[in-house]
Amino acid sequence: MSKQKSVIRLGVPNDKNRSKAMQMASKFVGVNSVGIAGDAKDRLEVVGESVDITCMINLLRKKVCRADIVVVEEVKDKKKEEEEKKKKEEEEKKKKAEEEAKKKKEEEELKKKLCPYLYPPPPCSGACCRGPSPPMFLCEPEQPAGCHIM
Repeated sequence: MSKQKSVIRLGVPNDKNRSKAMQMASKFVGVNSVGIAGDAKDRLEVVGESVDITCMINLLRKKVCRADIVVVEEVKDKKKEEEEKKKKEEEEKKKKAEEEAKKKKEEEELKKKLCPYLYPPPPCSGACCRGPSPPMFLCEPEQPAGCHIM
């Protein structure tokens, strides 16, 4: 079970009633701590696991004074909260790292599209590179038909 914090408002807040209520509340099964809270010191804070608050209220009403439930809430351990914070931070770091890697990959792909030849082309492996180059023939334009002597 999880810890719960219960706040009980006492009807007549005098020292005798407060001490008697604290003694009765501390004897209940599952109670870890009991304390007085509030500006008028009229609230009893009970922290524990699986405490039967309705039974406690009925007993306080019979033996001490009027009592009402103000708040019953779950109390989280500090260790669990710290672990949750660490997990969230780790998840955020992982997300940032993934986003950066994704951006870097997109940039590389864009560079490849824009400049496909980042490196010099490989040496030619065709027939032209194996031996002397074949002779080149130059074709001269034909002479105009007419006088050949000129």
